[in-house]
Amino acid sequence: MATGLTFTGPKYCMDILSKGFIPGALALSEDMIERFDTGLINEGEGIVAGVSGGADSVCLLLNLCELKSRLNIDLVAVYIDHCIRGEESKNDGIFVKELCQKLQVEYVCETVDVPSMAKEMGRSIEEAARDLRYERLSQVAKNFGYKKLAIAHNADDNAETILFRLIRGTGIYGLCGMESTMERAGITVIRPLLFVTREEIEDYLDKQDQKYVTDATNLMDDYSRNRIRHRVMPELKAINSRAVEHINSLGQKLKEHEISEESTRRLYEEASGGRELDISVLKEHSPALRRNVIRLWIRDVGVARDVGSVHYEAIDSLIMSETGKSVDLPSGQCIQRIYDKLRFKDRDALVMEHRASDTPIPRLKPGEKLEFSMDGWYLRLTLHTGEDAGDLQKVRSFQKNYAKYYDYGKIEKNMVLRHRMDGDFLVISPGGQKKPVARYFVDEKVPRDERDDAWLLCTGSKVVLAVGYRGSEDMRVDDGTEEILEVEYWRT
Repeated sequence: MATGLTFTGPKYCMDILSKGFIPGALALSEDMIERFDTGLINEGEGIVAGVSGGADSVCLLLNLCELKSRLNIDLVAVYIDHCIRGEESKNDGIFVKELCQKLQVEYVCETVDVPSMAKEMGRSIEEAARDLRYERLSQVAKNFGYKKLAIAHNADDNAETILFRLIRGTGIYGLCGMESTMERAGITVIRPLLFVTREEIEDYLDKQDQKYVTDATNLMDDYSRNRIRHRVMPELKAINSRAVEHINSLGQKLKEHEISEESTRRLYEEASGGRELDISVLKEHSPALRRNVIRLWIRDVGVARDVGSVHYEAIDSLIMSETGKSVDLPSGQCIQRIYDKLRFKDRDALVMEHRASDTPIPRLKPGEKLEFSMDGWYLRLTLHTGEDAGDLQKVRSFQKNYAKYYDYGKIEKNMVLRHRMDGDFLVISPGGQKKPVARYFVDEKVPRDERDDAWLLCTGSKVVLAVGYRGSEDMRVDDGTEEILEVEYWRT
């Protein structure tokens, strides 16, 4: 059986291809015809294929070339240089280019500086490479006016994905594995090799006497998926040689138990309004169906990366919660309930736009974060608990001149963000001495026209914090504090 080879220059490329290959010469074996999902491809359409030069993508390209004549399809092969492997990556690109010339397939090379962009995006190279690769491939498809993108994921990739999601934490949907087709940014992504094993692919190429290259980074265990591929999967195959088949079979069976896509899509279309969902439409349905709709919504908005079952459950809980509650997503965005809607927000923390003179603040849960925007100020509330609350030295170390820290257990009533009212007071000493807010402003020589515009964080008439000025002293953090309310504020 053929193994992957890493070549070192164009000459090796020419040696591989010097046999005079022409389209149709590598006819599909009957076994590969059965395994290759030709049902994903329609007669006469245009397809962009992602080709790295590896075994999977070479197999994909050869089979698409065969279908090119059978189904009269237009085909473009795209190689992405990620700027990670230097000269080796350039050589892989030469290999793909020469192969495309022999196959009489149009070739496009795209260069993406993944390391620089990953740093700029604050993401790992692995994650950034995946997203940027899809983005560039989709753009090439659009440039050619094509609506379909073929990717060479195989059955082993799918099994590894299922295991990766299981280890990371996922629900039934995640254990279903990859889809053979999906929509992404207006392009239909297809995976014709999804039910073909890596062993079958390499055996097919061996019989065709077709060489391929191996990305050296795929041999390293620096990435989580590579560790699963090189360490976990061999052990599972040693236990049962059909491990890949059985993991894929489990994914298929779980898909059968999932709520039908048609039901999900129908409810989603009824509830969706772009970046918001109508709660009144969702709340009468089962949690499972609601979560499928939420999953589809998040995917369509384009922030599904690293969103797991814990996030979907938390978002679903917003449907039965009070207005103002929110859930943060790994992307840095968050979803907020505003009356009968779930809405996306674009900042890392929730921004509740100030729409009335009194803004009630719901009781926070540990780790929850709220942020308010009002007349030139932003106010962020974060509830810390556990070790954060117990480590007072740590709390003191991150004191800032625009932040205050309170013992949340001493705030007995729900808070309100508002302007001053008659009877408002501050507690100006730990012993409980009170001072009317009006007197405080006079003593501090706050201009009269600024006093009525000042924002107060209150519980009843008691002022927890006069934003930009001072707060009450009787709610300070002490040795008995279990939960800390961090209040940050800054001018916009």
